[in-house]
Amino acid sequence: MKSLPKNIKCLCFDLDNTLIDRNKAYSTYLEKAFEFVNQPKIWAENKTRILEFDNKGYKSREIFYQWLISEFMHQKLFEEFQKKYVVGDFVEKVDTEIITTLMALKEHYHLVLLTNGGNHNQQKKIVNSGLYKIFPPSSTFISGDYSFEKPNPMFFKLIQMQYGYTPDEIVMIGDDYDKDIVGAHQLGWPTIHLNEKKIDASMASVQIKNIQEIALYL
Repeated sequence: MKSLPKNIKCLCFDLDNTLIDRNKAYSTYLEKAFEFVNQPKIWAENKTRILEFDNKGYKSREIFYQWLISEFMHQKLFEEFQKKYVVGDFVEKVDTEIITTLMALKEHYHLVLLTNGGNHNQQKKIVNSGLYKIFPPSSTFISGDYSFEKPNPMFFKLIQMQYGYTPDEIVMIGDDYDKDIVGAHQLGWPTIHLNEKKIDASMASVQIKNIQEIALYL
């Protein structure tokens, strides 16, 4: 396994399933959606199948929602639900251990958030999770505000352009190997892969099992 450079200045974090439990929030979101359309029994009977098709968010949202509507959901009622709620409404507070780790890291490094998604939804996640205390708007980059998202190199390059860092001064930390790790690797960034799925992550500089392990490699 590779090591990290000694001149790191910026730690760039992914949000979903890296710092927050997106999967738990999304399960609650879908449960509430089925209640909204008066089909709680359908959810109870098909929860496992639906979440497997979602594949922890790795499935394309367009494909997933087309499938969900064709299989289970009344389209207009679901669209009404989507106008009222976003996944971020159901995100829980981040574990105290993660907040403590981030606060300690922030004393020595510039912490930045780089996340795919719509602005409203991602901002809700940041606020409801308590991460707004760590990542102010000036250090938060949401793909919905731009014309590209991870793994497009341009999204990563925003960090370099905004702050003047060189690639070896930034570490990308995320759970999605293709979007977070491979994407950052294209620009020559060192990377830390939160590899809970224990997949082959040969491009990652470092692999960890939880956020608290980051300090061991810096």
